[in-house]
Amino acid sequence: MNALMNPIRQIAFIGTGLMGLPMVQRLLAAGFSVRVWNRTPEKLQGLLAAGATRAASPADAAGAADVICLCLANSATVDDVLFGDAGVASAANAAPLLVDFSTIGPARTLEFAARLRARCGSSWVDAPVSGSVSLL
Repeated sequence: MNALMNPIRQIAFIGTGLMGLPMVQRLLAAGFSVRVWNRTPEKLQGLLAAGATRAASPADAAGAADVICLCLANSATVDDVLFGDAGVASAANAAPLLVDFSTIGPARTLEFAARLRARCGSSWVDAPVSGSVSLL
């Protein structure tokens, strides 16, 4: 059976800022097991209390996941999280699917998707978010 056809049980979510935080909260509420990593570890506290598991690095999150979700600020951050030290691409068993919610340009998205596929075989879904969360 194709790895992409298996049920999603474990989600790696990288980037739990203003946009990523509510996404992870909804995944946890729906019963998914979610491993989280964020450049600012303090932003994970509420999610850990809600049942998420802390990953030591992007690679650590990606290695145990059925799907990887990114919600990052810009293409430089996506590049670092994917291909930097302890990045997703260095995971021993990276998930077969990555969903990128980051709002970055199409040229960089295509570049990252090709590099990730070549490095670890993961497929890429571009799903940029727009707008913002209410700060009221």
